[in-house]
Amino acid sequence: MFLTPAADEKGRDEQIYQHVLEAIVEHRLAPGTRLPEDALAEVFEISRTGIRKVLQRLAL
Repeated sequence: MFLTPAADEKGRDEQIYQHVLEAIVEHRLAPGTRLPEDALAEVFEISRTGIRKVLQRLAL
């Protein structure tokens, strides 16, 4: 199946969301740990805007 760039981006965002959520649930990220957008963007190789969307979703 061919993925459009928008669909591919949503899939990548979902993977990053799941990865960070799993780290929180499994206590690999301690409560109160700061998650700087610039560092996360570099680790996951996406824009800060993409990371910001993931972090906003986690905050809900």
